[in-house]
Amino acid sequence: MYKFAQQARKMILEFTVKNFGSIKEETTFSFVAEPSKSKSQNIFEATIAKEEKVRVLTSAVIYGPNASGKTTILKAFRVFQSMIKDRVTDAGDEISQYNPFLFDEKTKQKPTIFSLSFIGLDEIKYIYSFSYNSKEILSEVLEYFPKGSKAILLERKREESSNDELIHTGAIQHKSIVRVFKNKLLMSAFGQDYPHEIISNVYVYFNKLKFKNISSLSFKTKKNSELFSNDQWFRASLNELIKIGDLKINEVVIKENSLEDNLYGSNRIAPHGIHDVYSNGQKVNTLALPFSLESKGTNILFELGGNILEALRKGEILFIDEIETSLHPNLCKLMIDVFHSPEYNPNGAQLIFTTHNISLLNNTIFRKDQIWLCQKDNYGATDFYSIQDFKDVREDTPFDRWYLAGKFGALPRITLPEISIKQNNTDQDGR
Repeated sequence: MYKFAQQARKMILEFTVKNFGSIKEETTFSFVAEPSKSKSQNIFEATIAKEEKVRVLTSAVIYGPNASGKTTILKAFRVFQSMIKDRVTDAGDEISQYNPFLFDEKTKQKPTIFSLSFIGLDEIKYIYSFSYNSKEILSEVLEYFPKGSKAILLERKREESSNDELIHTGAIQHKSIVRVFKNKLLMSAFGQDYPHEIISNVYVYFNKLKFKNISSLSFKTKKNSELFSNDQWFRASLNELIKIGDLKINEVVIKENSLEDNLYGSNRIAPHGIHDVYSNGQKVNTLALPFSLESKGTNILFELGGNILEALRKGEILFIDEIETSLHPNLCKLMIDVFHSPEYNPNGAQLIFTTHNISLLNNTIFRKDQIWLCQKDNYGATDFYSIQDFKDVREDTPFDRWYLAGKFGALPRITLPEISIKQNNTDQDGR
């Protein structure tokens, strides 16, 4: 794949969530690397405020049984982002993203809490936190560390005399007052209504969180096709990825969408794979096959591969649910490996994904602090932890064998059902 210039690295450090979906207790997902020197290619050494060095992981994988909470972690990230980006136009609207832990009488009306620690566009560390219930934002604060010490950029404060709106104070160089609805984040106001040199850049940072669910991936988007047509680097890199995938496609071209190619809906242009045509074992021609006639795996590689290339180029954070869907394990490994490559990932792009594919649970691919597990307790709450938390685990431990042996937990408890079959002793003739 073609290379691109290195940019400032904008990476997630830690994400904390409490009382969201199946996550009852405070849970922290960390991208800060442990001291181990293992697999240095899986780590970026980022510089914060031109002084502090921090080692940050470029990927993380989440394992666990079905309905254990793997996707809930990704949903928490997505709700965190959507609450910042959504435009609230009525102070009386309920907050639809409120989704507390419902299996405990004490938590189903308690606040949800989010907190994200990250390196911003200016290579300064920030911590943005907020809490909310179904009716209002209860707290909100943005802290940053321009010279290693904490300063508050904005903090939510209520004016008791206001019924429909709240007054908030941001302490930057001088205090300023901004009015927002009680059910709207102050951060979203700085992204939409009140441009600010520092805070608005933080708002832009949250656009770098990208989410893909393979099982519901849409092939009717025009983005990849348009990029493929207009961007030489994107076209060459995605074609190389298609070739590496051994799909028997010489190259992908963008052509006018035919009436029969309904996979891409009413889009004017659509991808076509160029295949060799043979006669008596000799190549005699080529055929441009519309992607509606290609396999689901080919379509996924084109769509998801394009998303991965864009993440690598722009230093984005990519979340993928069920990465193994319709893809061979070797292709999944390839997509992970490019995030671990300093050559292909110079801008600190990060990958967070869920999977059931045990072949990827391998000490040649991941460090132990990159592997996360989740399972539900007897009360329906997700317990979320890393293999790093186990004291007897080394970097050369066979992670897959230990996991399948139950040493890490997070395995489904599956047994054959006891089925009572009552046999009818009468024969087919009723005798």
